Amino acid sequence: MNKTTGELLAELGGSAGFNRYLHNNQAEFISGEIGSHLERIRQEQKLSKAELSRRSGISDFFSHGK
Repeated sequence: MNKTTGELLAELGGSAGFNRYLHNNQAEFISGEIGSHLERIRQEQKLSKAELSRRSGISDFFSHGK
């Protein structure tokens, strides 16, 4: 993953098609459940669930799952 979100967004806007965009940028996306990735980031950065929720913009309702 080398491209920023801004770079990916710019490419999406100028892409010849969504499928081509996905194919060209497949390595830039994470796979699996988002919750697992958020939990890994939370632990790495020693954040509380509330702080992670605030920083990510995800509602507390969705971020306080398992």
